[in-house]
Amino acid sequence: MGRRFCTIFAKNYLASARLLVESLQSHHADIPVTAVVVDARPGDALGGMPFEVLLPTDLDLDADEFGRMATYYDVTELSTALKPFALRSLLDRGDEVVMYLDPDIEVFAPLDDLFGLAAEREIALTPHVTAPIPRDGLDIREEVILASGQFNLGFIAVSGAAAPFLEYWCERTRLHCLIDHANGYFTDQRWVDAVPALFEHAVVRDTACNVAVWNLHERELAVDDDGCWTVDDRPLRFFHFSGHDARDPYRLSRHAARPRVRVDRHPALRQMLRRRADRMIDHHEPSSDAPYGWARTDDGIRLEPEIRRLYWEAACDAERDNTPPPPSAFGPDGSAAFSAWLRSPIAPTTPVP
Repeated sequence: MGRRFCTIFAKNYLASARLLVESLQSHHADIPVTAVVVDARPGDALGGMPFEVLLPTDLDLDADEFGRMATYYDVTELSTALKPFALRSLLDRGDEVVMYLDPDIEVFAPLDDLFGLAAEREIALTPHVTAPIPRDGLDIREEVILASGQFNLGFIAVSGAAAPFLEYWCERTRLHCLIDHANGYFTDQRWVDAVPALFEHAVVRDTACNVAVWNLHERELAVDDDGCWTVDDRPLRFFHFSGHDARDPYRLSRHAARPRVRVDRHPALRQMLRRRADRMIDHHEPSSDAPYGWARTDDGIRLEPEIRRLYWEAACDAERDNTPPPPSAFGPDGSAAFSAWLRSPIAPTTPVP
């Protein structure tokens, strides 16, 4: 069975991605890894990486369409929007099963059975939680999961038979991969809530998989005398360091102001986070300090959230009316046409920095 790992990240996440790849290769040296670097451009110095590097335009995605996506999406939205396109492109190249992992994940044990599950059931997903969340007012709250989606898309594995699902998912994330809870959007995840009703799939309920801030309260993380990590007395499979910052190592996640699991009362978790922080510091890359590549236009306009949303609304109007979309901030002429559009009277007035 042809198997492949993939991940997606911006250049400032390279150190984290290296840790992911190292952990994958320590257990699966025979399985290749492909990374899509969302803000990489032709000519960027990305050689010498221990994985295949693709630009967004290497995917099955029109360059003009990508330019529009880079204009109306922020870095999180764009990275998640590209996920189904990356999976589809890699499967189209001949891989039989592709497993996606977020770059802030580390793998601690082999994942062969998850590849096998995707081969058998087309799609393998991990839920955020496998038991009801306590109604205690602590983070992560149940309402956050309801708004963000039942499945955490830091992990997904798909086989070639999942092509109808990927077509469905690509069509949605192309234009509707926003972080906009009020209108029912949360990146790529809310669309996947429909998978149990629409597509063949498997839900991975193994509590040693995708351990993270949102489910640590229901899972017993420990480290044995040999330094091996366990969850519920079984080997830890992979840990998701979502929202963790190496500069503040004992803060579990920026997503949890009042975490249900207290690091100061959990020695094993404290050791895990310190280990992660030390390794991130050791792997610090110059690109880790680089600004996001699609944050500004070529002529210096910062793409503030208001400008991105203005452009998204115009793109939606064009699609609905079957008219040409407005020029993107990253078109063939650079940003000249976009800047002219933004300042034109046909666009609602928006302050331009």
